Amino acid sequence: MQNQKMLIIKISLLFLYCSLNLVAQTELFKSNLYISDDNLTKFYSSFSIDSTQIYVNSNDYYLHAFDKKTRVLNWSHYLANKTNTNPIVHKNSIIVGKHISEYYNKCVQLNCKTGDTIQTLKVDEIFNQPIFKDNIMFSTAITYEDGGCILAYDFNKNEIIWKQFIAHGVSTQPYFLKNEIVANVENDNWFTIGYNGVLKDTLCKNQGHTFVDNIKCVKNYITLSHDEKAIDFSFLSKNLGFYDTFHSKFYDNKTFLLGNQTLLILGNNKKILQKIDLEDIIISLDNNYSIYKTILKVENNTIWFIINNRIVNYDFHNKKVNAAFDVSKWNPHQLILEQNLCYLISRKDGQLYVLNLDFDKKAIDMQNAKIKMQKEINNYKPDLKKVKAAKEAEKNYTKKLR
Repeated sequence: MQNQKMLIIKISLLFLYCSLNLVAQTELFKSNLYISDDNLTKFYSSFSIDSTQIYVNSNDYYLHAFDKKTRVLNWSHYLANKTNTNPIVHKNSIIVGKHISEYYNKCVQLNCKTGDTIQTLKVDEIFNQPIFKDNIMFSTAITYEDGGCILAYDFNKNEIIWKQFIAHGVSTQPYFLKNEIVANVENDNWFTIGYNGVLKDTLCKNQGHTFVDNIKCVKNYITLSHDEKAIDFSFLSKNLGFYDTFHSKFYDNKTFLLGNQTLLILGNNKKILQKIDLEDIIISLDNNYSIYKTILKVENNTIWFIINNRIVNYDFHNKKVNAAFDVSKWNPHQLILEQNLCYLISRKDGQLYVLNLDFDKKAIDMQNAKIKMQKEINNYKPDLKKVKAAKEAEKNYTKKLR
């Protein structure tokens, strides 16, 4: 009898749970580019924005520039290439990879306003986001002569100033610190190099063994914290649980780590400030799986992230979800947030979409009630008082909406 009563309660809550919706979003724009089904079978696409335009390296092998205000297509440049690496915006130019001939690519610098070629660079491919100091770019890149390198590039002279071979470490994002660069040299081995191209440490006692002959002084870890503390596999396994990939971001003396089921916030010396089970703050993670997962931005007391097609705005100061948006309709491949606008490339059709994220307080209150009810559904022995209170709150809320 008790089991039947619990089953009725769960079914009742499940019906109520299904009748509520996540916070709404409105589709403002769709690019309507012609992309054949064949081009979508191997899905590579990326985009960047600046103050005036959206630059989309599309599955149709073109770079398209859309006006941010009017959303008119300003120009297109045929690259014969598509990639998941975001176009690099630098001053009034954009740097992208271009396929020149069979087995031969080069990076080109294009004019942002016209899409015309300014110059062809002496690097074949750039894998990660670089930094610029004046007109000097520091980046990992492939060069024809040496393969995977970290290098400094002078755009005024169109020349490589210095480069250091790092083999497969070229695919890993370096840490650009104030006085030095921490870069990867294969697997989980990291080394430091100055912005002048000189290795910082060459006299270490315990030398590492890597594929790169002249880099002996390496440290083995997976990632760094904001205060440059090494985070190794053991720490991540213990505190993030199961994860195939994770994403990190620094903000205001904190490190944010997003895994498959956990959001971890670290203070100085890797002190765990918060360890958040995502199932406790997001509705139905398991039944909406998506490969796209990343921290979008951190600002003030909130973090924006996307996991399993849910865009979440979490207030880590007050430990509550401000809003969550279900974008499974578009199944984002890449996504950028700017104020209340969401720019994304959809894996369903390869198009660029612009969404307006609606922060409606009533909808957010409804969503938070839904999360509480989902917890009760998943609770083997639901609290009958909480169930009654949840039903009463939903009943009163429904009356207010009439």
